[in-house]
Amino acid sequence: MKEKTHFVCELCGAVYPRWQGRCDQCGNWNSITEVKIPKSRSKAKSDLGESKSAGKIVSLSGFSVKTLERIKTGSVELDRVLGGGMVPGATILVGGPPGIGKSTLLLQTAHNVAKDGKRVLYLSGEESTEQIMLRASRLGTLSENLFLLTEPDLSQFMAEFSANDFSLVVIDSIQSVFIPTVLSSAGSVAQIRESVYALSEVTKSKGVPLFLVGHITKEGTIAGPKLLEHMVDVVLYFEEESRAEYRLLKVFKNRYGVVGEIGVFRMTGCGLEDVLNPSEIFVSPDAEKNPGSVVSVGIEGIRPFLLEIQALVSASSYTYPQRVIRGLDIRRTLLLLAIIEKRVGIPLSKEDCFINIVGGIHIDDPALDVAVVLAVVSSFRDIPVKEKTIALGELGLTGEIKPIANLQPRLKEIQRLGYRRAIIPCNMAKKLQDVTLEIIEVANLFDVFRSALETN
Repeated sequence: MKEKTHFVCELCGAVYPRWQGRCDQCGNWNSITEVKIPKSRSKAKSDLGESKSAGKIVSLSGFSVKTLERIKTGSVELDRVLGGGMVPGATILVGGPPGIGKSTLLLQTAHNVAKDGKRVLYLSGEESTEQIMLRASRLGTLSENLFLLTEPDLSQFMAEFSANDFSLVVIDSIQSVFIPTVLSSAGSVAQIRESVYALSEVTKSKGVPLFLVGHITKEGTIAGPKLLEHMVDVVLYFEEESRAEYRLLKVFKNRYGVVGEIGVFRMTGCGLEDVLNPSEIFVSPDAEKNPGSVVSVGIEGIRPFLLEIQALVSASSYTYPQRVIRGLDIRRTLLLLAIIEKRVGIPLSKEDCFINIVGGIHIDDPALDVAVVLAVVSSFRDIPVKEKTIALGELGLTGEIKPIANLQPRLKEIQRLGYRRAIIPCNMAKKLQDVTLEIIEVANLFDVFRSALETN
């Protein structure tokens, strides 16, 4: 019987009966590759009607399920982004640039689980046993319950997994392992898809969490078919903050928790450490002393943290003034600059504008609009913002200040860190509880400037 083949776009996962140069779904060129369907999978699909483990329909209202107890990773920040810990049977994909700390994080996690008396299997298809032992020794993650397998052939893994009881499995990396019956090289679309399918199937059957390390492409996306991200339960991505010692772990998909949550780590000689108070790295000690610097509160997922927004406005010597924006949505920030020029009367079209969020973090939160505008005006007029003052609010096209979401947790974070005054949209103070800050409600930009900027 001739082996079946089809053609798959590596970027979006679209399937075609024959090769073509351009993908109709995502528009990319030369992204479609041939994929051979293994005979075992083809036969399994044709025999679905003869399955002995056929399911039956149930009513959701009449179906009861016990709450699954999450497995703690030993890291407060990793538990946070996972939604409280690892769900039994979950498949978790961790991506990020080379050398950022993916293997370090997962080796530390494996050690934390193993030292509680649980057996952990760590499979590496890229490094030798000696290399991993050297890293484990440096990190202090040697444990008698942590077992290492340096074999990219997954048939060996399947034999070990079936013969032993493990509480956690780590695969480093999914691009380096292969299934012998799939007639393509490791890292190909077919190998990645079939490997993830096989690994997820066996680990879910035993309720064992599975971590997969994923390489990234030069464009910054996780290598392999887009289908890979659909097959897993959680997608985490490591980013490097502008100061090389810090790492940001963001969740882009989570079937068991909040999407957009962020974890912050510090890289040291002994591995990754949790940063329990990220506000300390995103706000400099003298943030309020200089014109053009404003402190606000952003939210990633459900976590509030302080941010320092800096702006520098200077006369331009170019025909087209410069607009350099880091950490914020560029189009939205350009919109805010247009509102300043139109509603406040400041001729920014003749000025170079540089706007930055300190710490290298990127956030898209409309509640930061007022802080961005305030930083720009403060720099243009060379007037600092009043001491211990926070600005929050979304800006409308007519210059009005609109209500924002999650005001209560933002103000709680401000209060906890010793700030005294908060500028917020009008008609929102009556909904607040247990807030001892001085609350200043504003309706438009002129109210903001009168309340926030120092006067001579």
